[in-house]
Amino acid sequence: MKVAQVFEFLRTFNVQFNEEARNKISLMCQLIANKMLNPKTPECKFVTLIAEEKWERAYLSADNINKEAIDKLDLYKKFVSYVKQQPFYIEKKRDDILNDLLK
Repeated sequence: MKVAQVFEFLRTFNVQFNEEARNKISLMCQLIANKMLNPKTPECKFVTLIAEEKWERAYLSADNINKEAIDKLDLYKKFVSYVKQQPFYIEKKRDDILNDLLK
């Protein structure tokens, strides 16, 4: 997922993130999108749990910035939903299903 797409998503929240939070959250979003597209890619526990939509466990492993993003904005749930609606994700999942059927 491109950085510009992540920033466009973050702008929908109409929230002013400080630079540290914006950078961290945008990096997390990129890692989550990558994990969703490539489930076998090794990643940290938090990113893996978010990509797998295991919200309670993800919250328990989150640091303060990520806990705020979860508590106040429901940001990561909305981001996972956003990624699932993107053409690149739909195409990748369709290709994965077709490849599995052809095996």
